[in-house]
Order: sequence, then structure tokens, then C-alpha cells
Amino acid sequence: MLGGVDSHADTIHVAVISDNGGHLADAEFTTTAAGYAAALAFLEAHGHVRAIGVEGTSSYGAGFT
Repeated sequence: MLGGVDSHADTIHVAVISDNGGHLADAEFTTTAAGYAAALAFLEAHGHVRAIGVEGTSSYGAGFT
């Protein structure tokens, strides 16, 4: 399973993708420590995550990364 994160100023949108590229789930979280923890828990709740792609790791995505 793979994860993807689209980062914004106030929220991050997290998607869970199957190994063959199918959409499994997605959700939005706040850009706070609690929101980041909830996003990771959301990903982990769907099984073993092999990799997470994060858009904007040097700006809005830095906190999550």
C-alpha cells in the first residue's frame, strides 16, 4: 500500500492507494501536531504502508514530513 499527501496552509489531504494503483480511501486533516498524528494513524489503519509521497515538502508539507 502507498500513501499520498497534498499539503496546504491549513490542511493536508491524505490518500491511500493499493499496490496496483487503486484508490482505497482519502481524508483531510489539519496542519497541527494532532492533525499530523491523525493522518499517520489513518494511513496505518489501512495496513502496511510501503511509501508516502508528500507534495510540497519544503513548504506547507514540511511539518508533516
